[in-house]
Amino acid sequence: PRHVPGSVRHAEKRRPSTCRFADAIATVSVDAYRACVSESFRERQKQTCMATIVAHFASDGHLQVMGLGVGTKFLTESILREEERGDGRVGRSLEGVSEYGSRVRDCHAEVLARRAFRRQISLEMKMLQDDKLVEQPNLESMYRPILRLGADSSFKLVDGVTLHFYSSSAPCGNAVLKKFAKMEKETFNGDLGVNEWPMTKHEPVQAHSIRLGQLSLLVKKDSTAEKVITNMNTEAKGKVWPANQNDDWCPPGTSIVAFRQGSLHSCSDKVCRWNCLGLQGSLLASVLEIPLYMSSITVGRKLTGCICRRALCCRADGFGQVRKRKHSSRDGSDNSSAPSSKYSLQHPAVMGTGVYMDDTGTIDMSNAHERDQDVRFDCSLAWVWWPLIGCDRRSVAGETSVDAECIDCHTGFACDYDEKQQHETEKGSKRKSNVSLVSSSSLVQLFALLMHKKCDGVAASIPTTLKQLRALKRNVSQEYEAAKDNLLSKHRVFRQWRRREYELSQEIKEI
Repeated sequence: PRHVPGSVRHAEKRRPSTCRFADAIATVSVDAYRACVSESFRERQKQTCMATIVAHFASDGHLQVMGLGVGTKFLTESILREEERGDGRVGRSLEGVSEYGSRVRDCHAEVLARRAFRRQISLEMKMLQDDKLVEQPNLESMYRPILRLGADSSFKLVDGVTLHFYSSSAPCGNAVLKKFAKMEKETFNGDLGVNEWPMTKHEPVQAHSIRLGQLSLLVKKDSTAEKVITNMNTEAKGKVWPANQNDDWCPPGTSIVAFRQGSLHSCSDKVCRWNCLGLQGSLLASVLEIPLYMSSITVGRKLTGCICRRALCCRADGFGQVRKRKHSSRDGSDNSSAPSSKYSLQHPAVMGTGVYMDDTGTIDMSNAHERDQDVRFDCSLAWVWWPLIGCDRRSVAGETSVDAECIDCHTGFACDYDEKQQHETEKGSKRKSNVSLVSSSSLVQLFALLMHKKCDGVAASIPTTLKQLRALKRNVSQEYEAAKDNLLSKHRVFRQWRRREYELSQEIKEI
């Protein structure tokens, strides 16, 4: 049914906060968004999603945004397949650019925020290696390093620093699948101080409806992709699970993995994976003493606490634990499980906030027709920002701008926002594009500089294909890759994950 003429929606519904710390995380995030993203964009695009990763310093309660992303789109399957095959056509719109990873594949806010964070800590590592970064805690305008360099040339978080994730809306996918649990409204906890967040243990998920999709991984649905049904989960008698018979039950914009109408996993799936393997990714894991995990997740719109806990961490229960057969011992101890490595599932505090990203009032919904969704994400631009973006641009392109980088979600390349606006009114005109500084190829190049310094000037080869990139990761970060393989091949939920390198190898065999 359509909304009747004159219908309006409040830009953001009134909602309670979990605690003052959640509001502080949201406030510093929204302030960063308003400071670094073009005002004209913010005025034209009220409805969007924004995410950040924030560092908290226990010594004085200082909060510092480490990476920010704004966006709601992703590349089509046809472009993704073309890039993965490495057939020489990738990046033709950019002169001299043809390597895998030159495009930003997924421009959802949560993914961009993590990419910005990885860019930021890579720059910080490089500056620490070069002795160019000095902590100045008394200057609020100065950047505070969150890492320190150890005697063995590896990095770790500065004592007292914790990482916190913020999203202006619940991540797409399982976190907005509001079924299979008793839902309760958030309540404000006034007993927690401004620098405290809940430490309560997450209740185990009652996995009573797995066959109905309760814990399912979901992909971002590309309506242009042809449906190909494969790898259906079945009952003992061969009957297909109800959740795999159709995707009508999935949240808007998502589909089940088996239908192959998308290869990019939902943000809920990705955040859950980060809570297993860390925010740093594979390559940076090789130069860190321990993984970088988030301590809390703050959500604005669409938060339901029990649903987000299920989606963002609890459905990965069991990862990082080696299950052993229980046996009785003389001292009565239970040796049923033991940690397998430094990678294990983390359960961050999940919090709500009453701080609005869009507090301008109401939106006209006359004759609108959206299933279970009253927000219109129609902008094809995304934004990404990190604290050292100014010096980063200066060293890469000689620029000095500290504004966020703008990305065209149709191509996955960075573009100039003012120029983009101009060409929107000039049909057929060619737009100048550049490889984004948070693209995989740019992040790998920055990692190569880190390794060049660490290995006393021995140059690292830059991968130009997906196969070469996978080989590099397996070579330099064996423990991380082993943990990832364990998660994606053995865990009862995450073994559904669509793995690019596996599918590409299967395609090559068929050819």
